[in-house]
Amino acid sequence: MTHSNSTVDKKRRHLRGALLWRYWRSFFTVVRIVYFWLFKDYPRFPWRSCVALALVLLYVVNPIDLIPDIILGIGWLDDAFFVTLLPFLFRKDVETFNAWKLAKTEKTSSKQS
Repeated sequence: MTHSNSTVDKKRRHLRGALLWRYWRSFFTVVRIVYFWLFKDYPRFPWRSCVALALVLLYVVNPIDLIPDIILGIGWLDDAFFVTLLPFLFRKDVETFNAWKLAKTEKTSSKQS
């Protein structure tokens, strides 16, 4: 009986790790989208995504929060919540960016051949 429970626990830990890895990869892809867009290399950054990113960043740096930052630890929870929403808000943009980056990489590699 314990063998099946440990197998289930391993699968759950693996799934949690995979989800966390996918989240971090999406988060850093959002950062890469902004980077490429700022340096005029990626022209497809929709205005709704710009507005969402600006609102999240404005909320995080704004001293007026739902939970005051003075309350150490707990005060940063609302900021962390909005930051963790970014990859979910940008899911479609992340997929589009990844396809664009792959096509650009393939085009570059075919020119070199």
